[in-house]
Amino acid sequence: MTMIQAADSVEFQPFYLGEALTTECEVWLNGEAGYGLCLGDEPVRSYCIAFIDAACRLDGAHLQMITAFLEEQAGIIAEEKKIENDLILRTRVDFKLMEQE
Repeated sequence: MTMIQAADSVEFQPFYLGEALTTECEVWLNGEAGYGLCLGDEPVRSYCIAFIDAACRLDGAHLQMITAFLEEQAGIIAEEKKIENDLILRTRVDFKLMEQE
C-alpha cells in the first residue's frame, strides 16, 4: 500500500488522500538495476516496467534495439488511439442543429 499525497489548493499544504494498492518490482539485468511501480495488483506489468527500466540503462546495441522496438510500439498505440478517437467523433451529436428543426 502507498499513501497518495496531494496539496491543498489554498495554502499548498501537503496532505494524504488515502491508501492505494501498488505493485513494486526490482530487477537486475547485466548489472543494471530496474524499478517498476504501478497502481493495482499488477505483478506482470510492474515486472515489465522494471525490465524496460533496467534495459534502457544498458549501452550499445541492446539499447538501440530496445529503443527501436519501443518507438515502433508507441506508433502502433498512437494509431490505435487515433482510430478509436475517429470512431468516437463519428457518434458526436451537435445539439444546436437539432434545435433548428
